[in-house]
Amino acid sequence: MDELVVVTGLPRSGTSLLMSMLQAGGVELLRDGGRPPDQHNPRGYFELGAPWNWRGAAGKAVKLLNRQLERAELDLPVRVLLLERDLTEVAASQQKMLAQPNDGRDWPDLLRRELLRFQGWLAARPWPLLSVQHRRLLHEPEQVGLELQGFLGRQLDLKAMAAQVDLDLYRNRRC
Repeated sequence: MDELVVVTGLPRSGTSLLMSMLQAGGVELLRDGGRPPDQHNPRGYFELGAPWNWRGAAGKAVKLLNRQLERAELDLPVRVLLLERDLTEVAASQQKMLAQPNDGRDWPDLLRRELLRFQGWLAARPWPLLSVQHRRLLHEPEQVGLELQGFLGRQLDLKAMAAQVDLDLYRNRRC
């Protein structure tokens, strides 16, 4: 496979989980280890800091959050995996991570508008796109793994991918 796999989404949407699943499935990751695991992401963030160099990136996966992807200046074929999570959960997780109390703004609505803007930006790109629902990733990891396998056109270790899901780490949930 000659394409770079880009895992993207809003912050706190599940991108790190998907990166860990891809790695367990056999996909080589581009990451620098600059941001160590912490209480918010105990398995790590799987990030690659800028400036980015895409030489040798084909066939690997990289995590670029929505605003990062818009600045990335990719010069190679790309396949995009867009994580989508309940926006109330995203807002709660982000506020908890940043230790910010609710400031009265309607964060889920602000995030909804940001996601719609970003989806429009993605739609204008020639990249194949697969939307991945966070809830399905947690509750149907092998099925989602099969869909990823088909989209990426490569064999993945579906059992190892599913084993990355730890529902105890799903702490900001809207039930």
